[in-house]
Amino acid sequence: SLTQNPNPNRSRSGSQREGRPSHRGGGRARGSATMAPRGIVVKASRMEQEMQDAAVQIAQDAIREHMTEQEIASAIKQQFESIYHTTWHCFVGRNFGCYVTHQENAFVYFYIGQLGICLFATV
Repeated sequence: SLTQNPNPNRSRSGSQREGRPSHRGGGRARGSATMAPRGIVVKASRMEQEMQDAAVQIAQDAIREHMTEQEIASAIKQQFESIYHTTWHCFVGRNFGCYVTHQENAFVYFYIGQLGICLFATV
């Protein structure tokens, strides 16, 4: 279940040991994980569907083209900065947690297979 956060632009993500999304906040955050084709699971999102779809596609391309999690994160960050012209941050890995402050409508946390990806923009 999701709880309200007094700052709607702070998001938290992390390992899903209990099978519950750990994203907290209001807005467009999803209350349960959504399964898309090809092993994609969106755990939490605060961005428009078009931008979210771009994040997933760019991440899939980066996973195909790069070997390490650091290279994948860097490729996703660079692509998003070139398209959306603001500062983006990206975490990629199989086991991580984070609590971030992000721009409004600029946060997504999803899995492709067992690889977690957290992407968000800051000023």
